[in-house]
Amino acid sequence: MRRSLLFLMVLFLGGSITVSALDKQEIAQKIQHIPDYEPVPGDVYTLTLGLGGLINGGEVKTIQIPLQQDYTMEVPFLGTISARGRTFQDLRKTVLQGIKNRVSLQYVDFTLTVPAVFDVVVYGAVNTPGKTTAYSLMTLYEALGAADGPREGASLRHVQLERKGTVTSYDLLAFLAFGDETQNPRLKPGDKIHVPVAQQGVKIQGAVLNPGSFELVEGDTLTTMLSFAGGVLPTASPDVTVLRLDEGGQYRTLTTSLDEADRFVLQNGDVISISSRLEQAGSVVVEGAFFGKSAEKPEARSIPEAPVRVSIPYHEGMSVLEVLKLVGGPTPYAAAEKARIIRKDGSSLALPQLSALWETGDAGMDVPLKPGDYFVVPMKPLKVFVGGNVNSPGSFPFAAGYTVGEYLALAHGLDPKTGSPDALYFVSADGTATKVDLTTVVEEPGTVIYAGNNAWKYTTDTMADVSVVVGFFNTLVNFGINVLDLIGRF
Repeated sequence: MRRSLLFLMVLFLGGSITVSALDKQEIAQKIQHIPDYEPVPGDVYTLTLGLGGLINGGEVKTIQIPLQQDYTMEVPFLGTISARGRTFQDLRKTVLQGIKNRVSLQYVDFTLTVPAVFDVVVYGAVNTPGKTTAYSLMTLYEALGAADGPREGASLRHVQLERKGTVTSYDLLAFLAFGDETQNPRLKPGDKIHVPVAQQGVKIQGAVLNPGSFELVEGDTLTTMLSFAGGVLPTASPDVTVLRLDEGGQYRTLTTSLDEADRFVLQNGDVISISSRLEQAGSVVVEGAFFGKSAEKPEARSIPEAPVRVSIPYHEGMSVLEVLKLVGGPTPYAAAEKARIIRKDGSSLALPQLSALWETGDAGMDVPLKPGDYFVVPMKPLKVFVGGNVNSPGSFPFAAGYTVGEYLALAHGLDPKTGSPDALYFVSADGTATKVDLTTVVEEPGTVIYAGNNAWKYTTDTMADVSVVVGFFNTLVNFGINVLDLIGRF
Protein backbone atom coordinates (compact mmCIF):
# COMPACT_ATOMS: atom_id res chain seq x y z
CA MET A 1 0.00 0.00 0.00
CA ARG A 2 1.32 3.40 -0.87
CA ARG A 3 2.50 5.54 2.04
CA SER A 4 0.12 8.43 1.37
CA LEU A 5 -2.93 6.15 1.24
CA LEU A 6 -1.78 4.29 4.36
CA PHE A 7 -1.48 7.63 6.15
CA LEU A 8 -5.09 8.51 5.27
CA MET A 9 -6.31 5.03 6.20
CA VAL A 10 -4.86 5.49 9.67
CA LEU A 11 -6.72 8.78 9.95
CA PHE A 12 -9.99 7.16 8.98
CA LEU A 13 -9.71 4.03 11.08
CA GLY A 14 -8.72 6.09 14.07
CA GLY A 15 -11.42 8.66 13.56
CA SER A 16 -14.68 6.75 13.74
CA ILE A 17 -16.88 7.29 16.78
CA THR A 18 -19.79 5.16 17.93
CA VAL A 19 -22.87 6.34 19.73
CA SER A 20 -22.03 4.18 22.73
CA ALA A 21 -18.70 5.99 23.07
CA LEU A 22 -20.47 9.27 23.85
CA ASP A 23 -22.23 9.68 27.17
CA LYS A 24 -25.05 12.15 27.69
CA GLN A 25 -22.88 14.78 29.27
CA GLU A 26 -20.41 14.72 26.37
CA ILE A 27 -23.24 15.07 23.88
CA ALA A 28 -24.72 18.00 25.75
CA GLN A 29 -21.34 19.71 25.89
CA LYS A 30 -20.62 19.10 22.23
CA ILE A 31 -23.90 20.47 20.93
CA GLN A 32 -23.33 23.82 22.67
CA HIS A 33 -20.40 24.42 20.32
CA ILE A 34 -22.24 23.71 17.05
CA PRO A 35 -24.24 26.89 16.33
CA ASP A 36 -25.64 25.63 13.00
CA TYR A 37 -26.78 22.20 14.23
CA GLU A 38 -30.28 21.38 12.94
CA PRO A 39 -32.39 19.03 15.09
CA VAL A 40 -33.04 15.57 13.62
CA PRO A 41 -36.18 13.45 14.19
CA GLY A 42 -35.33 10.97 16.91
CA ASP A 43 -33.30 13.45 18.95
CA VAL A 44 -34.28 13.44 22.61
CA TYR A 45 -34.12 16.77 24.44
CA THR A 46 -34.28 17.39 28.17
CA LEU A 47 -36.23 20.27 29.68
CA THR A 48 -35.01 21.04 33.20
CA LEU A 49 -37.30 23.09 35.47
CA GLY A 50 -36.36 24.52 38.87
CA LEU A 51 -39.63 24.86 40.75
CA GLY A 52 -38.28 26.39 43.94
CA GLY A 53 -35.15 27.76 45.53
CA LEU A 54 -32.32 25.53 44.29
CA ILE A 55 -30.02 26.43 47.18
CA ASN A 56 -32.74 25.60 49.72
CA GLY A 57 -33.42 22.21 48.19
CA GLY A 58 -36.28 23.21 45.92
CA GLU A 59 -37.61 20.62 43.51
CA VAL A 60 -35.90 20.19 40.13
CA LYS A 61 -37.93 18.41 37.46
CA THR A 62 -36.56 16.98 34.20
CA ILE A 63 -38.77 16.13 31.23
CA GLN A 64 -37.64 14.08 28.21
CA ILE A 65 -38.96 15.51 24.92
CA PRO A 66 -38.43 13.52 21.68
CA LEU A 67 -38.46 15.19 18.28
CA GLN A 68 -41.07 13.44 16.13
CA GLN A 69 -40.75 12.42 12.46
CA ASP A 70 -42.73 15.49 11.39
CA TYR A 71 -40.16 17.71 13.19
CA THR A 72 -42.59 18.63 15.98
CA MET A 73 -42.22 18.30 19.75
CA GLU A 74 -44.59 18.76 22.65
CA VAL A 75 -43.17 21.24 25.15
CA PRO A 76 -44.83 21.83 28.53
CA PHE A 77 -46.44 25.30 28.85
CA LEU A 78 -45.90 25.95 25.10
CA GLY A 79 -47.68 23.09 23.33
CA THR A 80 -46.58 21.91 19.88
CA ILE A 81 -43.41 23.49 18.47
CA SER A 82 -41.91 22.81 15.02
CA ALA A 83 -38.13 22.44 14.69
CA ARG A 84 -38.10 22.14 10.89
CA GLY A 85 -35.51 24.40 9.30
CA ARG A 86 -34.34 25.77 12.64
CA THR A 87 -31.01 25.48 14.39
CA PHE A 88 -30.76 24.07 17.89
CA GLN A 89 -29.66 27.46 19.20
CA ASP A 90 -32.78 29.10 17.76
CA LEU A 91 -35.04 26.33 19.08
CA ARG A 92 -33.47 26.52 22.53
CA LYS A 93 -33.92 30.30 22.66
CA THR A 94 -37.58 29.94 21.68
CA VAL A 95 -38.28 27.31 24.35
CA LEU A 96 -36.48 29.11 27.18
CA GLN A 97 -37.94 32.51 26.41
CA GLY A 98 -41.43 31.13 25.91
CA ILE A 99 -41.47 29.29 29.25
CA LYS A 100 -39.99 32.23 31.15
CA ASN A 101 -42.71 34.49 29.74
CA ARG A 102 -45.43 32.11 30.94
CA VAL A 103 -44.18 30.58 34.20
CA SER A 104 -42.29 31.92 37.19
CA LEU A 105 -39.37 29.53 37.68
CA GLN A 106 -36.09 29.71 39.51
CA TYR A 107 -34.28 27.81 36.75
CA VAL A 108 -34.97 26.48 33.26
CA ASP A 109 -32.73 24.79 30.69
CA PHE A 110 -33.19 22.95 27.39
CA THR A 111 -30.46 20.60 26.09
CA LEU A 112 -29.95 17.76 23.63
CA THR A 113 -29.17 14.69 25.71
CA VAL A 114 -29.62 11.75 23.30
CA PRO A 115 -28.91 12.26 19.60
CA ALA A 116 -31.04 10.50 17.01
CA VAL A 117 -29.79 7.08 15.91
CA PHE A 118 -30.47 5.95 12.35
CA ASP A 119 -29.01 3.98 9.45
CA VAL A 120 -27.05 5.39 6.53
CA VAL A 121 -25.72 3.45 3.56
CA VAL A 122 -22.01 3.59 2.69
CA TYR A 123 -21.03 1.83 -0.52
CA GLY A 124 -18.39 1.78 -3.21
CA ALA A 125 -14.65 1.71 -2.54
CA VAL A 126 -14.77 1.15 1.24
CA ASN A 127 -13.60 -1.89 3.17
CA THR A 128 -17.02 -2.72 4.68
CA PRO A 129 -19.83 -1.42 2.47
CA GLY A 130 -23.46 -1.54 3.60
CA LYS A 131 -25.65 -0.02 6.28
CA THR A 132 -23.95 1.57 9.25
CA THR A 133 -25.43 3.05 12.40
CA ALA A 134 -25.13 6.82 12.50
CA TYR A 135 -26.25 9.50 14.90
CA SER A 136 -27.20 13.12 14.39
CA LEU A 137 -23.76 14.51 15.25
CA MET A 138 -21.90 12.07 12.98
CA THR A 139 -20.05 13.51 9.97
CA LEU A 140 -19.24 12.19 6.51
CA TYR A 141 -15.65 11.59 7.61
CA GLU A 142 -16.78 9.52 10.60
CA ALA A 143 -19.16 7.48 8.43
CA LEU A 144 -16.26 6.32 6.23
CA GLY A 145 -14.40 5.40 9.39
CA ALA A 146 -17.39 3.33 10.51
CA ALA A 147 -17.16 1.49 7.17
CA ASP A 148 -13.53 0.59 8.05
CA GLY A 149 -12.09 3.30 5.85
CA PRO A 150 -11.53 3.69 2.11
CA ARG A 151 -9.99 0.96 -0.02
CA GLU A 152 -6.78 1.44 -1.94
CA GLY A 153 -7.47 3.54 -5.03
CA ALA A 154 -10.62 5.10 -3.53
CA SER A 155 -11.52 8.68 -4.37
CA LEU A 156 -11.49 10.94 -1.33
CA ARG A 157 -12.04 14.07 -3.37
CA HIS A 158 -15.36 13.11 -4.97
CA VAL A 159 -17.24 11.42 -2.11
CA GLN A 160 -20.90 11.60 -3.08
CA LEU A 161 -23.65 12.22 -0.53
CA GLU A 162 -27.18 11.54 -1.74
CA ARG A 163 -29.91 13.23 0.31
CA LYS A 164 -33.56 13.32 -0.74
CA GLY A 165 -32.64 12.65 -4.37
CA THR A 166 -29.95 15.33 -4.54
CA VAL A 167 -26.31 14.24 -4.92
CA THR A 168 -23.52 16.52 -3.65
CA SER A 169 -19.81 15.82 -4.05
CA TYR A 170 -17.41 16.50 -1.16
CA ASP A 171 -13.62 16.70 -1.01
CA LEU A 172 -12.60 14.89 2.17
CA LEU A 173 -8.93 15.34 1.35
CA ALA A 174 -9.46 19.10 1.65
CA PHE A 175 -11.02 18.49 5.06
CA LEU A 176 -8.12 16.30 6.19
CA ALA A 177 -5.36 18.48 4.76
CA PHE A 178 -6.76 21.96 5.35
CA GLY A 179 -9.50 21.54 7.98
CA ASP A 180 -12.20 22.70 5.53
CA GLU A 181 -15.32 21.70 7.50
CA THR A 182 -17.63 22.64 4.62
CA GLN A 183 -16.38 19.41 3.01
CA ASN A 184 -17.40 17.29 6.01
CA PRO A 185 -21.17 17.66 6.53
CA ARG A 186 -23.15 16.07 9.35
CA LEU A 187 -25.40 13.19 8.39
CA LYS A 188 -29.17 12.88 8.35
CA PRO A 189 -31.57 9.91 8.19
CA GLY A 190 -31.78 8.38 4.72
CA ASP A 191 -28.35 9.57 3.58
CA LYS A 192 -26.48 7.42 1.07
CA ILE A 193 -22.71 7.78 0.71
CA HIS A 194 -20.89 6.58 -2.39
CA VAL A 195 -17.08 6.39 -2.48
CA PRO A 196 -16.03 6.04 -6.14
CA VAL A 197 -12.68 4.89 -7.51
CA ALA A 198 -10.19 7.67 -8.19
CA GLN A 199 -9.86 8.35 -11.91
CA GLN A 200 -6.96 10.82 -11.90
CA GLY A 201 -3.81 11.12 -9.88
CA VAL A 202 -0.23 12.33 -9.67
CA LYS A 203 2.85 11.06 -7.89
CA ILE A 204 5.07 13.28 -5.76
CA GLN A 205 8.54 12.08 -4.85
CA GLY A 206 11.69 13.50 -3.39
CA ALA A 207 12.12 16.21 -0.77
CA VAL A 208 8.55 16.40 0.59
CA LEU A 209 7.23 15.37 4.00
CA ASN A 210 4.86 12.65 2.76
CA PRO A 211 5.82 11.42 -0.74
CA GLY A 212 3.33 9.19 -2.53
CA SER A 213 0.39 9.15 -4.93
CA PHE A 214 -2.43 11.68 -4.59
CA GLU A 215 -5.77 12.08 -6.29
CA LEU A 216 -6.01 14.95 -8.77
CA VAL A 217 -8.96 17.23 -9.45
CA GLU A 218 -9.04 19.18 -12.69
CA GLY A 219 -7.40 22.57 -12.22
CA ASP A 220 -5.23 21.55 -9.25
CA THR A 221 -1.92 23.39 -9.13
CA LEU A 222 1.46 22.21 -7.94
CA THR A 223 0.94 24.25 -4.75
CA THR A 224 -2.23 22.31 -3.88
CA MET A 225 -0.65 18.91 -4.39
CA LEU A 226 2.48 19.82 -2.45
CA SER A 227 0.19 20.78 0.43
CA PHE A 228 -1.40 17.32 0.30
CA ALA A 229 2.12 15.86 0.48
CA GLY A 230 2.79 17.81 3.68
CA GLY A 231 4.91 20.50 2.04
CA VAL A 232 8.54 20.54 0.94
CA LEU A 233 11.43 19.80 3.26
CA PRO A 234 13.94 22.48 4.27
CA THR A 235 16.53 20.80 2.03
CA ALA A 236 14.32 21.01 -1.07
CA SER A 237 15.77 22.61 -4.17
CA PRO A 238 13.66 25.39 -5.75
CA ASP A 239 13.79 23.50 -9.06
CA VAL A 240 10.96 21.05 -9.84
CA THR A 241 10.93 18.36 -12.53
CA VAL A 242 7.62 17.03 -13.90
CA LEU A 243 7.35 13.93 -16.09
CA ARG A 244 4.22 14.17 -18.24
CA LEU A 245 2.69 11.58 -20.56
CA ASP A 246 2.24 12.76 -24.13
CA GLU A 247 -0.37 11.52 -26.59
CA GLY A 248 1.90 8.69 -27.64
CA GLY A 249 2.15 7.33 -24.10
CA GLN A 250 5.74 8.48 -23.62
CA TYR A 251 7.01 10.70 -20.84
CA ARG A 252 8.39 14.14 -21.64
CA THR A 253 10.21 16.31 -19.14
CA LEU A 254 8.94 19.69 -17.97
CA THR A 255 10.73 22.01 -15.57
CA THR A 256 9.30 24.60 -13.21
CA SER A 257 10.12 26.00 -9.78
CA LEU A 258 8.52 26.35 -6.38
CA ASP A 259 8.09 30.06 -7.09
CA GLU A 260 5.86 29.15 -10.06
CA ALA A 261 3.92 26.45 -8.19
CA ASP A 262 0.74 28.57 -7.86
CA ARG A 263 0.53 28.90 -11.64
CA PHE A 264 1.64 25.41 -12.67
CA VAL A 265 -1.48 23.33 -13.41
CA LEU A 266 -0.99 19.58 -13.15
CA GLN A 267 -2.32 16.87 -15.44
CA ASN A 268 -3.40 13.30 -14.90
CA GLY A 269 -0.42 10.95 -14.55
CA ASP A 270 2.19 13.63 -13.80
CA VAL A 271 5.22 12.48 -11.81
CA ILE A 272 6.63 15.35 -9.74
CA SER A 273 10.19 15.22 -8.45
CA ILE A 274 11.35 17.66 -5.80
CA SER A 275 15.10 17.30 -5.66
CA SER A 276 17.20 17.96 -2.60
CA ARG A 277 20.04 20.46 -2.53
CA LEU A 278 22.08 17.76 -0.80
CA GLU A 279 21.49 15.36 -3.71
CA GLN A 280 22.28 17.99 -6.29
CA ALA A 281 25.57 18.84 -4.63
CA GLY A 282 27.26 15.61 -5.60
CA SER A 283 25.00 12.57 -5.92
CA VAL A 284 23.17 10.48 -8.48
CA VAL A 285 19.63 9.48 -7.50
CA VAL A 286 18.55 6.07 -8.76
CA GLU A 287 14.88 5.01 -8.58
CA GLY A 288 12.78 2.24 -10.02
CA ALA A 289 12.69 -1.51 -10.58
CA PHE A 290 16.07 -2.48 -9.11
CA PHE A 291 17.06 -5.22 -6.64
CA GLY A 292 18.49 -2.56 -4.34
CA LYS A 293 21.93 -4.03 -3.69
CA SER A 294 24.64 -5.79 -5.65
CA ALA A 295 24.84 -9.56 -5.65
CA GLU A 296 28.21 -10.63 -4.24
CA LYS A 297 27.75 -14.12 -5.65
CA PRO A 298 25.12 -15.98 -7.70
CA GLU A 299 22.15 -16.54 -5.43
CA ALA A 300 18.36 -16.50 -5.42
CA ARG A 301 17.08 -13.01 -4.66
CA SER A 302 13.62 -11.80 -3.78
CA ILE A 303 12.18 -9.33 -6.26
CA PRO A 304 11.09 -6.01 -4.72
CA GLU A 305 7.47 -5.20 -5.52
CA ALA A 306 7.93 -1.46 -4.90
CA PRO A 307 10.36 0.97 -6.55
CA VAL A 308 13.77 1.23 -4.91
CA ARG A 309 15.25 4.72 -4.37
CA VAL A 310 18.96 5.15 -3.67
CA SER A 311 21.21 8.23 -3.55
CA ILE A 312 24.77 7.37 -4.64
CA PRO A 313 27.69 9.76 -4.10
CA TYR A 314 29.02 10.90 -7.48
CA HIS A 315 32.61 10.50 -8.62
CA GLU A 316 34.37 11.40 -11.84
CA GLY A 317 33.75 8.81 -14.55
CA MET A 318 30.62 7.28 -12.98
CA SER A 319 28.45 5.50 -15.56
CA VAL A 320 25.08 3.80 -15.92
CA LEU A 321 26.62 0.32 -15.94
CA GLU A 322 28.52 1.02 -12.72
CA VAL A 323 25.35 2.20 -11.00
CA LEU A 324 23.41 -0.84 -12.25
CA LYS A 325 25.99 -3.09 -10.63
CA LEU A 326 25.71 -1.19 -7.35
CA VAL A 327 21.92 -1.64 -7.20
CA GLY A 328 21.88 -5.23 -8.47
CA GLY A 329 20.56 -4.47 -11.93
CA PRO A 330 16.97 -4.19 -13.18
CA THR A 331 14.43 -6.72 -11.91
CA PRO A 332 12.12 -8.80 -14.14
CA TYR A 333 9.44 -6.23 -13.33
CA ALA A 334 11.40 -3.40 -14.96
CA ALA A 335 10.00 -1.56 -17.98
CA ALA A 336 13.61 -1.23 -19.13
CA GLU A 337 12.70 0.24 -22.52
CA LYS A 338 11.38 3.33 -20.73
CA ALA A 339 14.53 3.95 -18.68
CA ARG A 340 15.91 7.47 -18.80
CA ILE A 341 18.24 9.97 -17.19
CA ILE A 342 16.93 13.39 -16.13
CA ARG A 343 19.62 16.04 -15.86
CA LYS A 344 19.83 18.95 -13.44
CA ASP A 345 19.02 21.34 -16.29
CA GLY A 346 15.75 19.51 -17.00
CA SER A 347 16.94 17.74 -20.15
CA SER A 348 16.18 14.04 -20.54
CA LEU A 349 18.15 11.17 -22.07
CA ALA A 350 16.33 7.94 -23.01
CA LEU A 351 18.09 4.60 -22.47
CA PRO A 352 16.23 2.14 -24.74
CA GLN A 353 19.16 -0.35 -24.73
CA LEU A 354 19.35 -0.69 -20.95
CA SER A 355 18.55 -4.43 -20.94
CA ALA A 356 21.22 -5.14 -23.54
CA LEU A 357 23.76 -3.05 -21.62
CA TRP A 358 23.08 -4.98 -18.42
CA GLU A 359 23.08 -8.41 -20.07
CA THR A 360 26.23 -7.89 -22.16
CA GLY A 361 28.22 -5.39 -20.09
CA ASP A 362 29.28 -3.83 -23.41
CA ALA A 363 31.18 -0.65 -22.52
CA GLY A 364 30.39 0.71 -25.97
CA MET A 365 26.72 0.97 -24.94
CA ASP A 366 27.48 2.58 -21.57
CA VAL A 367 26.44 6.17 -20.75
CA PRO A 368 28.42 8.54 -18.48
CA LEU A 369 26.57 10.17 -15.58
CA LYS A 370 26.80 13.66 -14.14
CA PRO A 371 26.37 14.96 -10.57
CA GLY A 372 22.71 15.63 -9.85
CA ASP A 373 21.43 13.08 -12.42
CA TYR A 374 18.15 11.31 -11.73
CA PHE A 375 18.30 7.79 -13.23
CA VAL A 376 14.90 6.09 -13.34
CA VAL A 377 13.72 2.69 -14.58
CA PRO A 378 9.89 2.47 -14.36
CA MET A 379 8.19 -0.60 -12.95
CA LYS A 380 5.60 -2.56 -14.90
CA PRO A 381 2.07 -2.68 -13.44
CA LEU A 382 2.17 -5.70 -11.12
CA LYS A 383 -1.19 -6.95 -12.29
CA VAL A 384 -2.53 -9.90 -14.25
CA PHE A 385 -5.77 -9.40 -16.16
CA VAL A 386 -8.41 -12.11 -16.45
CA GLY A 387 -11.45 -11.80 -18.69
CA GLY A 388 -13.79 -13.59 -21.03
CA ASN A 389 -16.00 -16.41 -19.81
CA VAL A 390 -15.22 -16.15 -16.10
CA ASN A 391 -17.48 -15.25 -13.22
CA SER A 392 -15.59 -12.15 -12.01
CA PRO A 393 -13.30 -10.66 -14.68
CA GLY A 394 -10.79 -8.04 -13.55
CA SER A 395 -7.19 -7.37 -12.55
CA PHE A 396 -5.36 -9.27 -9.83
CA PRO A 397 -1.97 -8.80 -8.11
CA PHE A 398 0.87 -10.56 -9.90
CA ALA A 399 2.44 -13.37 -7.85
CA ALA A 400 5.54 -15.16 -9.11
CA GLY A 401 4.85 -18.83 -9.82
CA TYR A 402 1.05 -18.57 -10.02
CA THR A 403 -0.56 -20.64 -12.79
CA VAL A 404 -3.41 -19.81 -15.13
CA GLY A 405 -5.67 -22.01 -13.00
CA GLU A 406 -4.83 -20.06 -9.85
CA TYR A 407 -5.66 -16.74 -11.52
CA LEU A 408 -8.94 -18.21 -12.78
CA ALA A 409 -9.70 -19.14 -9.17
CA LEU A 410 -9.16 -15.49 -8.19
CA ALA A 411 -11.71 -14.61 -10.88
CA HIS A 412 -14.13 -17.07 -9.18
CA GLY A 413 -13.66 -19.70 -11.86
CA LEU A 414 -14.92 -20.30 -15.39
CA ASP A 415 -18.51 -19.53 -16.28
CA PRO A 416 -20.14 -22.99 -16.00
CA LYS A 417 -22.37 -22.31 -19.04
CA THR A 418 -19.96 -20.82 -21.54
CA GLY A 419 -16.39 -21.23 -20.25
CA SER A 420 -14.12 -24.02 -21.36
CA PRO A 421 -10.78 -25.15 -19.85
CA ASP A 422 -9.79 -26.10 -23.42
CA ALA A 423 -10.06 -22.48 -24.63
CA LEU A 424 -7.57 -20.54 -22.49
CA TYR A 425 -5.24 -17.98 -24.05
CA PHE A 426 -2.58 -15.39 -23.33
CA VAL A 427 -3.49 -12.29 -25.34
CA SER A 428 -1.02 -9.62 -26.47
CA ALA A 429 -1.83 -5.96 -27.13
CA ASP A 430 -2.11 -6.58 -30.91
CA GLY A 431 -4.66 -9.36 -30.40
CA THR A 432 -2.31 -12.32 -30.84
CA ALA A 433 -3.64 -15.28 -28.84
CA THR A 434 -1.38 -18.03 -27.49
CA LYS A 435 -3.11 -21.17 -26.26
CA VAL A 436 -2.33 -22.20 -22.65
CA ASP A 437 -3.78 -24.58 -20.08
CA LEU A 438 -4.58 -24.50 -16.38
CA THR A 439 -1.04 -25.50 -15.38
CA THR A 440 0.75 -22.84 -17.45
CA VAL A 441 2.80 -20.53 -15.21
CA VAL A 442 2.18 -16.79 -15.64
CA GLU A 443 5.73 -15.46 -15.78
CA GLU A 444 5.22 -11.76 -16.48
CA PRO A 445 3.17 -9.01 -14.81
CA GLY A 446 0.80 -7.38 -17.26
CA THR A 447 -0.21 -10.76 -18.74
CA VAL A 448 -3.76 -10.93 -20.11
CA ILE A 449 -5.60 -14.25 -19.70
CA TYR A 450 -8.67 -14.74 -21.90
CA ALA A 451 -11.09 -17.55 -21.13
CA GLY A 452 -12.87 -18.38 -24.38
CA ASN A 453 -15.62 -20.85 -25.11
CA ASN A 454 -15.80 -23.82 -27.44
CA ALA A 455 -16.81 -21.61 -30.32
CA TRP A 456 -13.35 -20.03 -30.31
CA LYS A 457 -11.59 -23.01 -31.93
CA TYR A 458 -14.33 -23.60 -34.48
CA THR A 459 -14.65 -20.07 -35.80
CA THR A 460 -13.73 -19.42 -39.42
CA ASP A 461 -13.51 -15.68 -39.09
CA THR A 462 -10.04 -15.17 -37.66
CA MET A 463 -10.15 -11.41 -37.98
CA ALA A 464 -13.37 -11.26 -35.99
CA ASP A 465 -11.66 -13.20 -33.18
CA VAL A 466 -8.72 -10.82 -33.23
CA SER A 467 -11.11 -7.86 -33.11
CA VAL A 468 -12.86 -9.31 -30.08
CA VAL A 469 -9.59 -9.96 -28.29
CA VAL A 470 -8.16 -6.52 -29.04
CA GLY A 471 -11.39 -4.92 -27.83
CA PHE A 472 -11.25 -7.05 -24.68
CA PHE A 473 -7.61 -6.09 -24.06
CA ASN A 474 -8.23 -2.37 -24.44
CA THR A 475 -11.34 -2.42 -22.26
CA LEU A 476 -9.65 -4.47 -19.56
CA VAL A 477 -6.57 -2.29 -19.45
CA ASN A 478 -8.66 0.89 -19.32
CA PHE A 479 -10.83 -0.32 -16.47
CA GLY A 480 -8.56 -2.84 -14.74
CA ILE A 481 -5.72 -0.41 -13.95
CA ASN A 482 -6.59 2.88 -12.35
CA VAL A 483 -4.21 5.79 -12.68
CA LEU A 484 -3.06 5.66 -9.08
CA ASP A 485 -1.89 2.05 -9.52
CA LEU A 486 0.13 2.99 -12.58
CA ILE A 487 1.91 6.02 -11.19
CA GLY A 488 2.32 4.37 -7.82
CA ARG A 489 4.50 1.70 -9.49
CA PHE A 490 6.68 4.22 -11.36
